[in-house]
Amino acid sequence: MKSKIRSKVGSTYKNSELSTTTETNNILDIDNRGKEITIKGPGGIQSEHAIQPENIELHPSRLGLIDVVNTPTGSPGRSMPLAKGARIGENGEVQREVYDRKQGEKRIVSAQEIAEGNIAFGDEFERSEGEDGSETFTPKREEIYAGVGNEVKKVNEEEVRYVLPDMTDMLADGTNIVPFINHNSGPRAIMGARQMGQGVSLKDAESPLVDPVDESGETFSKRIGHRYNVTAEEPGEVKNVKDEAIVVETDEGEEKQYPLFNDLPLNQGGFIDHTVKVEPGDRVEEGDLMTTNNYTDEEGKLAVGKPRCARMPGQCPP
Repeated sequence: MKSKIRSKVGSTYKNSELSTTTETNNILDIDNRGKEITIKGPGGIQSEHAIQPENIELHPSRLGLIDVVNTPTGSPGRSMPLAKGARIGENGEVQREVYDRKQGEKRIVSAQEIAEGNIAFGDEFERSEGEDGSETFTPKREEIYAGVGNEVKKVNEEEVRYVLPDMTDMLADGTNIVPFINHNSGPRAIMGARQMGQGVSLKDAESPLVDPVDESGETFSKRIGHRYNVTAEEPGEVKNVKDEAIVVETDEGEEKQYPLFNDLPLNQGGFIDHTVKVEPGDRVEEGDLMTTNNYTDEEGKLAVGKPRCARMPGQCPP
C-alpha cells in the first residue's frame, strides 16, 4: 500500500504538466516564475489553442491580485504572476493586503472578500499618516472608480470597503520596473515586462537609468536586487567569511551564519554567484548589504543589461 501511495505522489511531482521545470534565466525571472499562476495543465485548459479571448482580456476580479501585463507574448493569458503584495494563503486562496475602510486599518483579505466588498484604486484617495504610524485614506470625491463585481465603474464612495494602497500593487515587481508603464501600449508593456527576465549575466552590468519607485520611495531595481543578496538581519560583527557562508557574531553574543550562492546553476544555463562585500572585523547593522551578485551592481540593485554605449572608446555617439 505504501509503495502505491509513494508511486502516485511521485508521479504527481515528476509527470504532471504542472511540475515542469521552471525557466530561470536570472533573478528577475526567478521572482516572476515563483509567483506564476497558469490556466494550463490538469484541471485547467489542456491546449493553448483552446484559450479563449475572455481568458486574455482584463477582468476586474484580477485587479490587485494578478498581474495581467506580464504574460507570454506568444500565448497571452496562459500564465501570469501574482501582483505585488498578493500571495497564496494556507487554504489555497489568493490573498493580499488592502486598506479596510470599515475597520480603519490595513489587513490581509481574500479574493472573495474583495469581490463582496468592492475595491477602489489608490489614486482615488488622499493618503495621510498619523503620529502613531496609522494610515487613513480619504476619498477625493463622492463618486469614484472601483472594481464592483465583474466590472469597473464609477460608484458612490460609500459603496467601497477596500482600497488598493498604491497603483503599483496592480502589477508584479518585474512589470513595475518598466518605466512609465501606464503610458506604454499593451504590446510594448508586455514586451518590456518579459524582456528583462531574459537578461544574462554581464561583466560591469548597470542598473536601469530610469528607475521607478514603489509607495515607500524604494526603487524596484533595489527591491528586487536586495531580495537575492545577503543583508544583515541584526547588528553584529563579521567573524569569518567562508565559501559557503558569512559568519556574524550578533550583539547578543550569538553566532549567525548567512548562506551564500556559490556558482549556483540555473535551469537555462546561467548561474548565481555572490560577491562578498564585508571582511572579518567589519561592523554591520540591520539591513546592511553584505553581498552583491552577478545580476546586480555594486549597490545591490538589479543589473541585467548595459544601457549605455558599450563600443570601443571614440565609437559611441555623443
